[in-house]
Amino acid sequence: MVAVVKVAPSRTPQSTHCPDSSHCPNHLEDTMPTALFHFHHLLSSKKVSSIRSLTRSLGLGAVYKRGYPGLLLISGANVDDVKALVKVVKAMRWQSCSLCGGGIREDMHVAFEARGAEEVDAVRDVVAAARTGGGVEVEGWVKRGLGLGKEE
Repeated sequence: MVAVVKVAPSRTPQSTHCPDSSHCPNHLEDTMPTALFHFHHLLSSKKVSSIRSLTRSLGLGAVYKRGYPGLLLISGANVDDVKALVKVVKAMRWQSCSLCGGGIREDMHVAFEARGAEEVDAVRDVVAAARTGGGVEVEGWVKRGLGLGKEE
């Protein structure tokens, strides 16, 4: 059973400057706290619904991949909102759930087109979303976090 937890979004951005507003018109800062989850599987419609609802209510952007393995890449303007989502996801019952890449990264720049969670079909689509939203540095971090890239 998945418990739906109401979390009030924090509306205090850490910065209001974006060096390239043409690249990321909807985001508020140079870096956005980012987290990457790897699950043994992500099949439950209730879990997906909870994740989608919470990302929308907190104003976070995310992409997720259902199936085996399950993946969730989230990013937002405020670290407290990202931490709130991470806490809720970790509290759900999982066969295996790990926060990859060293936990929440506050030094990344990932801008999603819209708020809420978008489903993608494959691991490569999560990697592509990281590259599109954050560039090659974020793409490399995601690949290393998933064990797909070389350690530096």
